[in-house]
Order: sequence, then structure tokens, then C-alpha cells
Amino acid sequence: MLLTNFPALLGTLTLGSQLAVVLAGPLAIPLVGTESLVDSTSISARAEAKGLYCGIFNTADKKNVAGLIDDLLTNTGKCVTPAKTCRRHGCWNTSAIYVCNDNNKEVLLDCANDVGGMANLIAGQCCGSANAISGKAISGQQFSNQGWNVIVSYGNCNHDIDSSRPAMGPPDAPWGPNGECQTQGL
Repeated sequence: MLLTNFPALLGTLTLGSQLAVVLAGPLAIPLVGTESLVDSTSISARAEAKGLYCGIFNTADKKNVAGLIDDLLTNTGKCVTPAKTCRRHGCWNTSAIYVCNDNNKEVLLDCANDVGGMANLIAGQCCGSANAISGKAISGQQFSNQGWNVIVSYGNCNHDIDSSRPAMGPPDAPWGPNGECQTQGL
């Protein structure tokens, strides 16, 4: 089996009692609708430049995330995220997709290519990937080279879109209600 289409393992990062896998390299799955980004920087170039972190947040449900990604990939609008905030741009049951903006000004992102594309990358490369049978849970964070990032994690859809930030869970339930992120074999 050729391994050239798989991400390279850069290392691991321990945050509290949780282990995160740090990946970089070419995309493991094709991204739908990411051919023309606003800044013409490909998602894979952004991934290599800033990094993908898997398994560091409370987990989302893979099936719910797949539906959220489909919604984003068909969204022709803009996903606005205020300066120095995280905003939830999709939520279903206990699963959410966030954009966190580290810039001093709001970011106006293409929902399909920027947010949906990065969420698709996370789903394809984190926690055994969205198509794997090895569990139903997923969490990950993908950084852009422009001061913003996308997070796939647990979300409480009853909260306001700006009121809660993605977080790691308490030590007695670190993954949240959707189970553990399966990182073996990545």
C-alpha cells in the first residue's frame, strides 16, 4: 500500500490527560468544492503551513458532522466571525463546527470553501476519519495561515452561537457524550 496519500505524523501533544495527534501532509480525502478559495491558497497548503490537531476537544458525532459539512459545502454565503471570538457556524444534536478568529478584526470567510473545506479535512483525517468504522466520535482543529481556525467538536445547540467556546471535558468524562476519539493507526 502506498502511503504517499496519507498524512505524516508530526508528533503528539499531551493536554491534561488527553493525547492529541498532530498531522501534516497531503490530503487523505478529496475535498469537494475547494478548487477556488478566496485567497487562492489551497486547503492542503494551509494544513501544511499551520497544522491539524486531532482529539483535543470534546467529541462530536461523525454522522452529525457529515451532515453539517454537507450543509456548509452547499452554502454560497459568507461565514462572519467577529475579532477575537469563536463562533459556531453549524450545530446538530451534540456536534458543532466553529470558526475561531485570532485577528483584531472580523473575518468574512466563504462558508463552503473555507469553513466547509477545513471541516471536511478534519473529518477525513482525525479520529479514524469520518468513513472509518472505528468509532463514532470526532474532534479536531485546523489552523489557517491567516489567523483563524476551524474546530469540529461537541457543541450545545441550545446555547447562543457566540456564548460557548469548544473545550476539553472534565477529567471524569474527557471526551463528552459522543465517545472517545480513536487515534490509533493514524
